[in-house]
Amino acid sequence: MAITMARITSGTVTNLETWNDGQDESSTLKNTGGRPVEIGDFYRNGKFYHGADEVLTPLEKENQALIEALEVAAEELREDNEALDIITKGVDPVDEG
Repeated sequence: MAITMARITSGTVTNLETWNDGQDESSTLKNTGGRPVEIGDFYRNGKFYHGADEVLTPLEKENQALIEALEVAAEELREDNEALDIITKGVDPVDEG
């Protein structure tokens, strides 16, 4: 199986190369891991960046979007004490008399 490796020069992706699976990484050759890395992207601390944004696989992007949505939902629940009380304490029975 073929994999895409990024050739790194001074922290910048200078070439994308196809190698056989099992090719070892080096200080100047890094496996893209299926990320849509482009020539000109940066490589720092084990991650690829396009400008200031980390280059993610489609699955990583989906997971990030889900996490962000959950964080927004959690914040909305924290801000709405009534909803939080209903969730944590239950609903009091309605007195219909």
